[in-house]
Amino acid sequence: MARLQLSDLALEVEYVRFEDGWVVYDIRWLWQDEPILNDAILKRHNEFWGSRSRGGIHANEHRGDFVLPILKQALESDEPVSWNTTDPDVLLMIYPHWLYPLPKPAGLASIDWELGDTELPKGTWAADHLWAEREQRRKARSVAGKLPDDLFYLVLFVDVYNFKQCYAYEGNGVALHARVQRWQLEEFYQCLKGEYLTFKQRWKVDEFNREQLGEDWIGGEL
Repeated sequence: MARLQLSDLALEVEYVRFEDGWVVYDIRWLWQDEPILNDAILKRHNEFWGSRSRGGIHANEHRGDFVLPILKQALESDEPVSWNTTDPDVLLMIYPHWLYPLPKPAGLASIDWELGDTELPKGTWAADHLWAEREQRRKARSVAGKLPDDLFYLVLFVDVYNFKQCYAYEGNGVALHARVQRWQLEEFYQCLKGEYLTFKQRWKVDEFNREQLGEDWIGGEL
């Protein structure tokens, strides 16, 4: 499984199986290696739900993986991207830090703005060394375009349909939020890519899809 480690917080994504044309994921948020979601309230009433890991969220995607293309698009474009699983309802959103939909800070500069290269709100106070660091960063980005410590905001929303005795999507649920630097997201992408290539070979994903769709099947670029 691939893990995005952020201090004591971690996001794990595991490719579990390929079944009747569907990639089955198991997704876990962990704190100090312990699942954050209460396993006692997650569905386990049938074979599909019962096969989830402790505190894990099950999700399905048709034909192939969609997490890798989304991660790649976010890293290359520096634009907001999202992925909503076909079933059940899990939504992954990734925002470059300057486009994350939160009000800009007023007053003391936050770490987001210390690492940023956009204009601070008028009247924002910051120590002299922070202004100097911001100026150096602006110059570095003007040359490199992208920097290893560029920030991204990652949000993973899970509909309450994943919880027991919930029989339909509600649009309600829980969302976990992480601040990730570019180098961390790139490492996670590479780790997940290796996992998926092994998964595809083991479960013969492309062979199945070609058999079903013939020449219409085009595997996505990883």
